[in-house]
Amino acid sequence: MIRKKMLLLSVFLTLIVSALNLNAIGVSAMEYPAIYISPAWVHTDDPASAIGTNYIFSVYTDYIGSDVFGYQFTLTYNSSVIQGVEVVNGDLITEADGPTIWNPGTFNNTEGKLSMPAASFFSVPPAIPPVTSGPGILANVTFTVVGYGSSDVTLGDITRLFGWNAIKKYYNIVDDTIFGHIEGGIFYNRIKGDCNIDRIVNIIDAAYVSAHWYPGPPIGPLGYYLDADTNNDGAVDILDVAMVSAHWGQSY
Repeated sequence: MIRKKMLLLSVFLTLIVSALNLNAIGVSAMEYPAIYISPAWVHTDDPASAIGTNYIFSVYTDYIGSDVFGYQFTLTYNSSVIQGVEVVNGDLITEADGPTIWNPGTFNNTEGKLSMPAASFFSVPPAIPPVTSGPGILANVTFTVVGYGSSDVTLGDITRLFGWNAIKKYYNIVDDTIFGHIEGGIFYNRIKGDCNIDRIVNIIDAAYVSAHWYPGPPIGPLGYYLDADTNNDGAVDILDVAMVSAHWGQSY
């Protein structure tokens, strides 16, 4: 049966690819030090049963320095797919290292925005403020699934990791103005194989995989498209064609 499906794909792919207007998300490698979303992507197993389920994304930094003073960030998301529920301070800025100030931010589930969680150590100048060491979690953000499709989970403007030392005083260790140091995530609530998110797995999805063929290396290089990577292994190859074939004709 799979062989027959593959034969049909090979006949029609070249005709359909040229007619498609394909949009997808490119992923670029992060540069150290960085702030990023973890996990980088989530793909639910069953779109229907996922509705009403909560998922947690962590905002994480890989910075290993010992002069971390605080952080702040904003997040945007597709509120027709996921909506914000709760923000909890992470393990980076805590009372264990000194007195802290914590603001969980505010969700706007109409616009799809979280603005603006922040935490820092507290001190009164000219006292030297407490600092801590990275890496660590800035905050954990809980979303609930409300619909079908995909949602970028994007770190936005005013995303900062603050530091303090005797030379630079207060300074930005990481900020959103420096390209390559901020990375978001993506959430899929759809059938695996539905590359163009039209809620049915068919020849269009096979064409999408073909048009964005990328056998490696995994994750990051220009030319890699998340939406075409149906099994989330960092490559767009024959395994993704097999995924489309395995779910052929399914809809939601």
